[in-house]
Amino acid sequence: MKTKNIFILITTFSVMFLYEIYISAQQQQQFEVIWEINLPGWKQMPIIKNNKVYFACPEEGIGGLGIVDLYTGQVLGYAQVGMTATAPFIVGNYIYTYDRDNMHEVDLNTLQVVRNIIIENSCYTENIPYDEETGYFFVRQAVDYKGRLTAYRLSDAQIMWSFPQNYEGGFDNHQAPIVVGDSVFFQATNAYWQGKSVFYRINKRTGQLIWETELGPAVNANGGMNRGGYNNPIYDEDHDVFYVSESWNKDSTTGLKGNCRFYSIRRDNGQILWYVDVSSRNIESTLTYYDNVLYVPLHVDGGVGSYRAVDVSSGTTIWEQTGFFNEDCWSATAVCDRYLYRTAHGDQSSKLIIQDKKTGDLVWAYDAGGDRGCCCNPVQSDGIVVLGSTDTLFAIKVGDGDNVDSDWHGYYHTGYNPGAIIWYSSVTTPVKLSLYASPKKIFADGVSVTTITARVFDANNNLVLNSNPYIYFSITGAGELLGSTTVQAVNGIAKIVFKSSTTYGTAVITATASGLQQGTANIVLMSTGSYNPRPIISVSTRMIDFNKLGLKQTISTTFNITNVGQSTLYGTITDNADWLTVDPTTFSSNTVTVRVTADNNILNKGEGQYSGIITIDSNGGLVTIDVVLTATCILTAPNPYTPEKGLLTFFGSGIVPGKTTIKIYTLSGELVKTLYSSIIPVQTGIQEINSQFRENNKLTEITWDGKNEVGDVVVSGIYLYVYESPKEKGIGKFTVIDR
Repeated sequence: MKTKNIFILITTFSVMFLYEIYISAQQQQQFEVIWEINLPGWKQMPIIKNNKVYFACPEEGIGGLGIVDLYTGQVLGYAQVGMTATAPFIVGNYIYTYDRDNMHEVDLNTLQVVRNIIIENSCYTENIPYDEETGYFFVRQAVDYKGRLTAYRLSDAQIMWSFPQNYEGGFDNHQAPIVVGDSVFFQATNAYWQGKSVFYRINKRTGQLIWETELGPAVNANGGMNRGGYNNPIYDEDHDVFYVSESWNKDSTTGLKGNCRFYSIRRDNGQILWYVDVSSRNIESTLTYYDNVLYVPLHVDGGVGSYRAVDVSSGTTIWEQTGFFNEDCWSATAVCDRYLYRTAHGDQSSKLIIQDKKTGDLVWAYDAGGDRGCCCNPVQSDGIVVLGSTDTLFAIKVGDGDNVDSDWHGYYHTGYNPGAIIWYSSVTTPVKLSLYASPKKIFADGVSVTTITARVFDANNNLVLNSNPYIYFSITGAGELLGSTTVQAVNGIAKIVFKSSTTYGTAVITATASGLQQGTANIVLMSTGSYNPRPIISVSTRMIDFNKLGLKQTISTTFNITNVGQSTLYGTITDNADWLTVDPTTFSSNTVTVRVTADNNILNKGEGQYSGIITIDSNGGLVTIDVVLTATCILTAPNPYTPEKGLLTFFGSGIVPGKTTIKIYTLSGELVKTLYSSIIPVQTGIQEINSQFRENNKLTEITWDGKNEVGDVVVSGIYLYVYESPKEKGIGKFTVIDR
């Protein structure tokens, strides 16, 4: 294993000393960079889906969308789509990435852009939320520092609503909107324009205002104004509140940035529960929440910032830690039961950093090389943390975990992803149950299901392996639990399946066990009938290779068309080659099996490879399938054959001079004659054995005089021939008749 420089912070007599030490390979295995990859542009805003990492690569002219394997870092694809810097999202067989002017729809099979949705006057945000229930995505727009929030319908790129309807001052911001329940929430600060600094709740279907909460003053005492950076709001489901922050106030006298606030705001009515003033620092990145603690990056332009842990019940500070490597503390963090994960930003020797979440102490650091710090929001799955540092994407193996997908910056943007990182213990005392659902949102269609996982934890959030209690699951709200609601844990884990009803809302699953604190998990049941969802086409193959096909032969195969979106899929199926046929040629169904036939009677061509294209044009997208076959065979002429009239000729591209054998049999399997396309030595010298071969105009032939091995003319009937050459093996038949 390649050794790395690891940095550990040691506290002695209240004095902090930084030591650079060399540690053993065994110690390094606790935290290990398992891969790092470099593609054009910064590595920003990753998500994890089905063991793959998708991330933005903003770079003028060559930027795009990168895809790598979560476990190996192998580059699986790169779609060059422009100056994209926003976290992608996936719907069915398509991935959507945003480059400030266009929302690109990219086919996951081909990585080709199949549709561009033009976003006029777009304003960059780190995440574009997509809402499965409505089929809308939400973008910020701005003109001359005036802005609005707009909902686009993904299926047909129609604008559904804008809030406010016209561009207004105070709405030109870069904070990402966030969708929770029936609403979309977003922050608007004045951004160099005289206006409000407000947090809004908007009905996600209609764009109607539900409530607004004014934050700090739009203009401070010295005439400066609040500005929102990339400090996106996050949602704390445990307490049903949002954590919202201002980026900075600019002092009109000194021109310096500094001073800001962060807030706890109730989701139901917009009440501010508390806020904290921060002096001489600002917040430029997303906050992080887990287990009753809020983690706040406090940035200093050109200086050394800090990270602060805050009790979410009151906003009081638990700890605050100065940046370790002369870092300005811009970057957002990811969090799990034990640690915080992030990159150092603003230093001249960029680091990947792991901190103790309870104390803020430095636990581990990795030299990423060069001045490469950036503000990429980390994501987690299966014991792996993925984070970017300017031009490189890194993966750190930090523990064990479940294979769970991760949206941008985790669950509700909090930096936490349930089940992603787990530690084990078999010697500690079990204390509580921890629950999570995967997926957390399903449709209220009476069919959709999700899996609830209950884990037995100790006081330090370790999974207790030797604790196997009976766990009792119950439900509040619509839906049902499938099977027995009493499940005995195995190695500290028990699972149960929840099935949706046709009533939308929230179902709460509770797990209890004797002597343990209960655990709960919320499942959102989304409405299915209130929008016009888009069908999305998926095909089982993009290439059909019929391989070798003889003259006058036909061959067939099938492929499947599936709707992985909503509604009903319909369309037409066509081909561009006369030797191809498809059946059916039209369809209106969410599952279709298509038969494709290649007919060499129609092709009737000599050696070579031939290609065609099948086109499926549907309301769920346009898909093409390439079809190829190779005409290599050995045929006979004339057929039927009369020996008294001349020679029977075996010909075709399958014959290789000097390397082809043809054996002729009766239908009963008796060998009649063996022919060779070569001159071979025998005891009497060199002679031509029963065949003649020649190449004229690329046609290779072997001829036969109609006689068997002893020189007698064969009788009338049907005969088989078996041929073998370096090109192919095969069987054919011909008929012998009297004159």
